[in-house]
Amino acid sequence: MACESTSSVFTDPLIEEYTNVSSSSSTTELLTAKEMLLEEELVKAEEIATSLNMDNEGLIAEEKQCRFCFSLESESTEGYDQWIIPCKCDGSMKWVHQKCFEQWIALASLNHRNMCTFCG
Repeated sequence: MACESTSSVFTDPLIEEYTNVSSSSSTTELLTAKEMLLEEELVKAEEIATSLNMDNEGLIAEEKQCRFCFSLESESTEGYDQWIIPCKCDGSMKWVHQKCFEQWIALASLNHRNMCTFCG
């Protein structure tokens, strides 16, 4: 006794779609349909990737750059390996070498308030 059911647990939706298309359809129409499906999947994948990038922006490591001497973290100079955030500035103004900050304080005029001119 043979199974006469036309449905199968192992049937791929794309194969099912292929068999449901009438025999008069051309190969180009089938390829166009597949291309449209693939394009939709690609757009969805790009949207997800963009969303994940936005969500993880805070987790992406930024290379520190001293706002006084402009050297990068990767260009570490002996004695200039301690980084601080002396104020509320963000972005490229955020990081300062401890030694650069101490030199800035020492060179600032006595009657000049030692406050950040950018964030107050």
